[in-house]
Amino acid sequence: MFRGASLRPTLSLALGFFLNWFAIVIFAVLGTSVLGGAGGTPGKGVDFSSALQVLIISNLAGFLGYVFHGWLGDRIGRRNAVAIGWMLGGLAFALMLNAPSGDFWRIVPLYSLGLFFLIGPYAAALFLIGESFPSHIRATASSFVNAMGQVGAIAAGFGVTWTLSQGADWAQAALYWGAIPCAASGLLMFLAPHVDPQTVK
Repeated sequence: MFRGASLRPTLSLALGFFLNWFAIVIFAVLGTSVLGGAGGTPGKGVDFSSALQVLIISNLAGFLGYVFHGWLGDRIGRRNAVAIGWMLGGLAFALMLNAPSGDFWRIVPLYSLGLFFLIGPYAAALFLIGESFPSHIRATASSFVNAMGQVGAIAAGFGVTWTLSQGADWAQAALYWGAIPCAASGLLMFLAPHVDPQTVK
């Protein structure tokens, strides 16, 4: 997978997953800390007396994102669907992080939109990895690409902890270690080979 035609998809997909898992950690795993704050460090000031509304809206956005990006990948190609989705996800999260603190009806819709474009593309990514490699290395390459996501999760944990320890708030840390890596992961996806979905049997 590190030789010949397979080198390009191996590097682009592995680095893309590595960076995208920064955003998964920040906005999916630590989403409540970013929205409300934790450990004495302020977040976006969302009142979690409305936690049920946040849960419903964000999970609905993730579900719709899966369906939409699966459909989109069948039309414009899985690579393009993933790349565009993750770039738009990074933009939505950046806008959310720059919204006025405590503005529930601006922050939560942007957070949900970010999840729509962050989580949804994984519906297309499942097939993108498979169609990027020849059958004799497909399982090995897919395992490596997915494993790089877990390495990214570890790196994001160290990064956000260090940033918060330097006096930054959750919004700043989430921008550096979540929104920017999310957009960058989308750009990296454009380096992977494009497969026309109409040619896939």
